[in-house]
Amino acid sequence: MNYKSLLVILAVLLAVIMLVGCEPEEPEEPVDPEEPEEPVEPEEPEEAIVLELADTNAPDHVLVLAGDMFKEKVNERSDGEIEIVRYRHGELYGPRELIEAVEIGSAAMGIQHVAFVGGHSPALEFISAFGAQGIWDDKDHFHRFLDNPEVQEIADQEFEDKLNQRLLAIWDYGSSVFASSERPVQTVDDYEGQRARAAGTAQATMYETLGTIPVDLDIGEVYHALETGTIEAFCTGPSRVYLDGFYEVAPYITQDFTAPRLCFWLTINNDKWEQLTPEQQEIMEETAVEVTEWARERATEDITTYEENLQEAADEFIYLDDDERARIREKVEPVMRDLIMERAGEEMGERLWNLMEEAR
Repeated sequence: MNYKSLLVILAVLLAVIMLVGCEPEEPEEPVDPEEPEEPVEPEEPEEAIVLELADTNAPDHVLVLAGDMFKEKVNERSDGEIEIVRYRHGELYGPRELIEAVEIGSAAMGIQHVAFVGGHSPALEFISAFGAQGIWDDKDHFHRFLDNPEVQEIADQEFEDKLNQRLLAIWDYGSSVFASSERPVQTVDDYEGQRARAAGTAQATMYETLGTIPVDLDIGEVYHALETGTIEAFCTGPSRVYLDGFYEVAPYITQDFTAPRLCFWLTINNDKWEQLTPEQQEIMEETAVEVTEWARERATEDITTYEENLQEAADEFIYLDDDERARIREKVEPVMRDLIMERAGEEMGERLWNLMEEAR
């Protein structure tokens, strides 16, 4: 190869190298900037379950205080998940209306009247002491009966089946007195002929057996009825007689012990109950038991306090002696037995009566 040819070849190679080196570089794919993370919205706290708790009792009565205590403890122990709102002294409903309000859920909870529940369930009227008025030995006899698990089971089922309510507790109301505007009751014969307000079928039957003329009135109507002479007498607890000033128009008061203890029912609408979690239900149940024990002790203290107050305020305050109390039982026992058999049926009537006798 001559020198001239070699130069040509070198020139060609150099040109190729230059062309290759001058090829444009492929542009790099653009990198998308990182998208900012979406801000996480803080979770809103769940709204509290609001439950209305209503009663129909006088200010400062043990059942009003028990309802207030139950509210405070449940609200605190549930960490705000349950908010119980209190309505006191018949602010929402009267005693008859409250039962139906809780049944349909227009009120979540109620402290239900001992006697008017009996209009829906004779078994419950018996369990609350009213259905067996005149035949209890004393408060210990009644409490032994009430604390029997079988009795509690009957009460639970009656509320479930007949009132669409769950029974949380049976709270002591206290004892009862018979107050008259006309004359003191010192013997069984003194009941004769007095027109007396009686609450519920069983109490009306018991007093009718003793010779009174029963009149169906709500407690809120009693004061005026005594003033106008519509009635001459009535029965309620000593605390209510004192706190509502009934002794002003019915100054002759007898502690007759036909019901050594009465009890009211703390209940909740079934549908409202099902909305609660198992943990919330446990809080409600445990608190109800705790307040039950407190109410029983407080009711005992209140009976003594208000009886002493009435001894000073009323014209007369009388304790029937043992012989007169025995006469009451002799008169009313067969009648009250027939009544529970008729109203609750033979099977339930016998069951309740036997449990009451076993508790003596």
